[in-house]
Amino acid sequence: MTLRAASVAVFAAAVLAVSAGSAAAALPIQKVRFHGTLTGSQSSAWTLNSPGPCTNVTGSGKQTFVYHQKRPFTLVFYRYKDNHAAPGVSVAGPGNRPYEIPISGTASREGSLTYTPVGHCPPSAPLDPSTPYTPPPPVDCGARHYDGAFYPNWWRPDVYPGPPDEPTPLGPVFALSDPVPDLQWTRCPFYGPLIMQRLTHAPLAEKAVFGTRRTINLHDSVHRIDKNGSRVGRDVIADTTVSWTMRLTRIK
Repeated sequence: MTLRAASVAVFAAAVLAVSAGSAAAALPIQKVRFHGTLTGSQSSAWTLNSPGPCTNVTGSGKQTFVYHQKRPFTLVFYRYKDNHAAPGVSVAGPGNRPYEIPISGTASREGSLTYTPVGHCPPSAPLDPSTPYTPPPPVDCGARHYDGAFYPNWWRPDVYPGPPDEPTPLGPVFALSDPVPDLQWTRCPFYGPLIMQRLTHAPLAEKAVFGTRRTINLHDSVHRIDKNGSRVGRDVIADTTVSWTMRLTRIK
C-alpha cells in the first residue's frame, strides 16, 4: 500500500469513528422537566427483650425524622425513543448536585438498655489498681438539625431492586433513597430497621410523565411491624411508619 493510500485509509477510519461517536451521542432521547417539592417523615419505635444464661437485656427507644426540600428542585425524566434502555430521572438546576434532592429537617432519637444479671455469670477480671476507673461516655441521644439529600429513582418492574420479601410492582415506580448522609448517633441505642425510606415507592407511569398533565402528585405511606426478621435483630419488635409526598409541576 502506498503512503497516500495508507493516509486515505487512516482518514476514512477516523471519519467513521467520529460518525459512530456522533451517532451514539445523538441517540433519540425524549426529556421532560418538572419543578418539585417534597415533604416526608420516618419513625420507628422498638423494644428489645433478649434473655440469656448470664444476663437478660431489655430496652426500648424511638427514632423520628421529619424533612422537607431545602428549595424547589427540578427533575429531568428521560427515555430512549427506540426503547433500547430503561427510562431514568436526574436532578438539574442551579445549586443542585447531580442526582441529589437537597433536604433539611429535624431528627431525634431516644433509647436505653438494661442489663439484668441472672444465673451464675463468670466473674469479671479484677481491675488493675494502677488504672483509675473510667465511666462509659454519656449517650448522645436527643434531637438535632439535619441537612442532607435524597437520590430519586424511577424503575420499571424488571429492574426494580426492592427487598426480597416485598412483591414486585406491576408498573414503573418512583422511589427515594435513604437519607445521605445517614442519620448519626454514636452512643444512642437503636434497634429499629436501618433502611426505612426504601420501604416506600409510588406508581409513576411513563404515559403520565411524557403526557400533558400539568401536575403530578406522588405519595406513599407504609406502616409495618417487624419481628426477628431481616430488617431487625433477634428478640426485637419494631413499629415503623414511613410517608412522603412529592408534587411535580411540568415545565413547558
